Amino acid sequence: MENKNQDLINPEIDTEFDIKDLISFVQRNKNIILIITLASIISSFVYSKLKKASWQGQFQIVIQSPQDNQSAMKNSIKERLDVPLSLIDIGGNNELNTEVEILKSPSLLFNVYEEYKNKYKIQNINFNDWRRDNLKIRLIPKTSVLNITYEDTDKKAIIKVLENISKSYQVYSGRDRLKNVNNGLKYIKNQIAYYEKKSKLDLEEMYKYAIEKDLDLVTIDKNPKANTDISYLTIENERNLATNQVRSAEQQLKRLENIKSNDDAIAFYGKTIDELSKDNLSKKLDELDIELAIARASFTEKDKGVKELVDKRNFILKTLKRRTNAYLQAQKILALAKIEATTIPKEILIKYKGLIRQSFRNQETLNNLENQLNILALEKAKNKEPWQLITKPTILDKPVSLGGKAIILLGTLFGLTTGALCSYLIEIKKGLIYNSKEIMKELEVEKILELNFYEKEKWIDDILLICKNRININNNKIRIIPIGNITNDTKEILDKLNIINNRILIEDNDENISIIENSDELIILTAKGNVKKKEINKLKNRLNLVDLKTFGLILIQ
Repeated sequence: MENKNQDLINPEIDTEFDIKDLISFVQRNKNIILIITLASIISSFVYSKLKKASWQGQFQIVIQSPQDNQSAMKNSIKERLDVPLSLIDIGGNNELNTEVEILKSPSLLFNVYEEYKNKYKIQNINFNDWRRDNLKIRLIPKTSVLNITYEDTDKKAIIKVLENISKSYQVYSGRDRLKNVNNGLKYIKNQIAYYEKKSKLDLEEMYKYAIEKDLDLVTIDKNPKANTDISYLTIENERNLATNQVRSAEQQLKRLENIKSNDDAIAFYGKTIDELSKDNLSKKLDELDIELAIARASFTEKDKGVKELVDKRNFILKTLKRRTNAYLQAQKILALAKIEATTIPKEILIKYKGLIRQSFRNQETLNNLENQLNILALEKAKNKEPWQLITKPTILDKPVSLGGKAIILLGTLFGLTTGALCSYLIEIKKGLIYNSKEIMKELEVEKILELNFYEKEKWIDDILLICKNRININNNKIRIIPIGNITNDTKEILDKLNIINNRILIEDNDENISIIENSDELIILTAKGNVKKKEINKLKNRLNLVDLKTFGLILIQ
């Protein structure tokens, strides 16, 4: 709404949440926030009583690495594996990180896990979850010291598990390590030979089946990222595209059938469909619309010339509708033919996809085996000493899990946050505006008077004072336009104003805005929390239509 008073509006008006808005928000929604917070506190209290305390134990080891003949080893491995030297660093952080990964491996920890599970009758956790949630193996930054921590609700289990891990690490010597690496190399080489043969046979079967059934050939690349997605088959895409075309044509035909022959919507099809736009019907229709507009500006609808133009226009629209119908029917027939030509029996498609998946799995398995072979080859090339245990397994004096007070505090914060969020979403759904600055910003008018809801006996005097000043200055009528949910008490007070001064008029309904004179002074009256943004926009649009200006805003607090 353009408003001369807009220059008078406080430029600092905005909708930022200040402390008063926050207090008001909490007061409005205190019941919801309180209920949700209490529920969260009770849940947290129950959880804190049922939850067992978690304890943590730890020990440390030092990983030592020789520094001799590293360059010779690097060159030897590079010649064997043909990889960049940067990828086969011997010693330093790369060597320590590799050692850490070995210490985390199932080959060293699975027996510890099995003994723990059997001794303490734990059945609902697998090895990976146990290792991830209970065991932490980390290298202390800038050192070769490895810190091993284990967490559990049973103190006895912690000591036992840590002792077993310590024993497992001590058994893991250089000789045992080399033996394990050689066994791993032998096993992986056998597996590679097996999967190379299996992959070749499966590929031959897949390609043979594709050629027999006239299907698209799918490439199985050695690089897994380059492999074609098995869901991508050209013939399937063509059939899906044709199906969508049939569905689109049917929907357009249905809509076209419901459109009247003289409806302007027909012209839309003539402009959007290339085949129909070539016959210049749309262009003729545009030219005819111009002629008709010129004729109507000078003559009535009963004029012979106007009638002829209208009849001609209706004829073009009917022709355009008929041609559109024929075009869409033809598109539907072509798409149906495409579907029939590209339909593959379900059993053939399922089998072919199964062959593709099998080939993908074979190649992926083969890639993983080759990567493991390279890693083991690197490990075999490294000449390093085993680590040294420097501390015994010990348990911390205090539990590491959150205490009851902390859990209840977090539950309280969660309840407050959730309650506030739920209240905020409810207010957004209602659409009511509670911020006076936002009301003034939406109305684009400044506040000239603020009324206290609990001091209604002062309203008439305050409003009369504002209105009399305007009447004395401009000698115009004052029209007060209430918007939003105005109470009956407020309406009665406004009616008394009109009785006291007949130059103060109350507009009960914004439908009467059209009768207001341009010389009248307009004042908008509303209350915080009782007006919606859409109501404000509706009033602004109606005032714009009749080019009326507002003098100010009376806001009920």
